[in-house]
This record gives sequence, structure tokens and C-alpha cells, in this order.
Amino acid sequence: MARGARDPGELGETAPGVAVVAARDRTTELLRAGARQAFGDDDRVPALAAWSLVHGMATLIIDGALELDPGTDVASVARAAALRLS
Repeated sequence: MARGARDPGELGETAPGVAVVAARDRTTELLRAGARQAFGDDDRVPALAAWSLVHGMATLIIDGALELDPGTDVASVARAAALRLS
């Protein structure tokens, strides 16, 4: 188990299935490839920053803490937020 990872049975959860793990691996590689293209290296920190930003925004939207007008291009909002951090 990865360092810092929780035991899936800890909260009555089950381990992710093969399809979930495969999908996670594919999306992780897409994220890292985008970070490599944007930043020119294989440093994991830019990918982690992008992942954190997107997941944080998604959580805020889902929880209703970040209200967007109907039809808002969420990807554009995420890009604008990322540019403000640089």
C-alpha cells in the first residue's frame, strides 16, 4: 500500500476494481503528460498542483460553494485560476 494511503476496509470501503484502477492510471498519465507539455519536465509537482486545483474546484462546485452561471466553461475558469497562481 502506498505511503499515506488508507486501508480500503478502514471505513467499510471496498478496494477499487480493476476498471477503476485502470481508469485512474490513464487519467493520471494524461495529467502528467499535460504538465510535461506545459512545463517541459517530468516533475510531479506541476501535475499535483493541477490535480489539486481541479479537484478543489470540483468539490466547491459540487458542494454549492462556487456558483457558476449556466453554460460557464469550467475548463476556462480552471485555466484562469491556474494563470493567476503563476
